Amino acid sequence: MEKLSVILYSQYNTTKTTESVFLRASLINNNSYDLYNDFAALCGSMVINDTLVKETLELENSEEIIEKAMSWVGSVEKMEVAEKYTFISGFTNKDEEMLDLLTKDAINKYETILSNTLEFETLTIDLIQAKDRVSKLKCKMGYIHVGGNSEIAKKANYDLVEDAVKACESAYKYGYNNGQNLAIIKASLDILKEMGEVDENNKDEMIKRVICNSIIDAFTGVILRIFANKYSKITQDDVKEIINRIKKCIDDNTAYDLYEEKYSTDIINSCMTDIEILKSVSSMVALLLSSNQMVSISRYSELN
Repeated sequence: MEKLSVILYSQYNTTKTTESVFLRASLINNNSYDLYNDFAALCGSMVINDTLVKETLELENSEEIIEKAMSWVGSVEKMEVAEKYTFISGFTNKDEEMLDLLTKDAINKYETILSNTLEFETLTIDLIQAKDRVSKLKCKMGYIHVGGNSEIAKKANYDLVEDAVKACESAYKYGYNNGQNLAIIKASLDILKEMGEVDENNKDEMIKRVICNSIIDAFTGVILRIFANKYSKITQDDVKEIINRIKKCIDDNTAYDLYEEKYSTDIINSCMTDIEILKSVSSMVALLLSSNQMVSISRYSELN
């Protein structure tokens, strides 16, 4: 391998070490193997092993050696090699056919891992790596540099940016609806409207009605609590006004902006966020119902 590197180095006639890069690496697992193959396709190069190098160097004609070795070498416009990262831009020599095959392979592996993840409801490092690989192959991976005046500020800023990115990703993937959990209330109201009059002898319908009413009551209380946090004191008349705003939001398919004091369509939630909220609430209710605990709920009295 070292001998081949010398031949290539001489062939390129490089005067600066940054003009050519030859890398020797141990492909310790399938992920490493995939990443190097992906990189080779993006650069128009090839991952070679000691056996292939030995066979090439055994060729009698030196021109054949150079010609074959040159076919393995790719190129990019710019490469920055640092201690903890390597940044590459300008993939002008991509092997499009190989890249297409690798992208399909990456997507298939990602979907397989994702289906297993959803089945067992666990987030694994394999899923993160598979997703990163798809993004890299499509050249659609971005980096956001987050700073701060201190380590605590930096961590806080990082958490905010990460939350925003994940929220955007979730909204893009699963769709979005009005924020403030209004969609949950609206969905419960729609179910009640479709049910109409309920036969009291029909146990299933009665349970469904109780659940919907409980959800409406609980999430209305959450919104009331959010509104109440803005003011030092809130009266019963204020509570009625807030409930009227909530009803208007549901009727007009909007949300209420507490900062601007106006109705807005810019406050949104990912649909998956509302689904996960409902799953969490159901889990907590099930836990309370199955445990020997007594919980007292004060509803809206604490708002006075």
